[in-house]
Amino acid sequence: PCVTSVINVRVREERATELSILFDTVSNPWMPKDSIKARDVQMGLTKVDDDTLQVEYMGAQVTAKRVK
Repeated sequence: PCVTSVINVRVREERATELSILFDTVSNPWMPKDSIKARDVQMGLTKVDDDTLQVEYMGAQVTAKRVK
């Protein structure tokens, strides 16, 4: 089966209540330079608090937590 992974995540813009990121997707995470499927995919994440972000992605609510 083909698995898509996210690599090269970087911040595009940060606001008080939102973080906009860019990332690339690859079909083979072990050889990212040879298998990049999409570059500079943009995603806006809403800040819930200083350690939590949320986004709706492919119909599901996704929560990101800061690792300390």
